[in-house]
Amino acid sequence: MSARGEYQTKQGAQLLEYLKCHAERHITASELLHALAENGTPMGAATVYRRLEKLEAQGLVRRFTLDDRGSACWQYADPDAPDANCHAHFHLKCTCCGELFHLDCDHLQENASH
Repeated sequence: MSARGEYQTKQGAQLLEYLKCHAERHITASELLHALAENGTPMGAATVYRRLEKLEAQGLVRRFTLDDRGSACWQYADPDAPDANCHAHFHLKCTCCGELFHLDCDHLQENASH
């Protein structure tokens, strides 16, 4: 059982560990599937999405929508990290590759507060 009283599988634990180890990045479900398979923990796509939904509901990951078709990526949300509130800054999305980047800009923050 996990600290939140939820049954924790080996696959679920490895998925969460991968997200923790790559907390500085935004990771797609496809990347997770590939990484878990490479590490000897193959997981079906439906299982990955269900697990990500549970982690999001628990506040352990943040979901970022990439386009109007519903594509998304996730990022581990460490509640003890100094930048735990990822929504306190802006994100830029590369129009070529779709990667999200954190943007810390005092000028944008100032404009957003008005």
